[in-house]
Order: sequence, then C-alpha cells, then structure tokens
Amino acid sequence: MPVAVQAARIIAKVQANTSLQKQLKAEGADVVAIAKAAGVRNYN
Repeated sequence: MPVAVQAARIIAKVQANTSLQKQLKAEGADVVAIAKAAGVRNYN
C-alpha cells in the first residue's frame, strides 16, 4: 500500500477522534505507541 494512502488513512482516523488528537498534542507524546494503540499498523 502506498505511503500516501497510509498517511491519508491515519490522518482521517485522527481527525475523527478528539481523544487521539489530545494524546498526540501532549508534550512528549509517543506517536508510535499512540498509533499502535489506535490500531494503526505498518503495512510495509
């Protein structure tokens, strides 16, 4: 799956979820851990 498609899916998921937005905006946020907990997977 192309990286652009993966990125678009992740962005859509974050835009639809205010809890994810707050977690990602927190200082020192572990973006990878938050993404994994939200169900984002590495498709490569």
